[in-house]
Amino acid sequence: MYLTYEEYKQLGFSKLDESSFSAVEAYAERYLDMITTDFYTVHELNEDTFLYRKK
Repeated sequence: MYLTYEEYKQLGFSKLDESSFSAVEAYAERYLDMITTDFYTVHELNEDTFLYRKK
């Protein structure tokens, strides 16, 4: 999981309730894994030191 529901709300988003967020979160995670060629399945996003990728 890249983003929790609480983090989603802290970022100012509110379109999805927690149930809807949970329903789409797995699809969003898989999409991110696909476009990053699974880079973050073996590397920790919070420990990435390359700031361009972290933006």
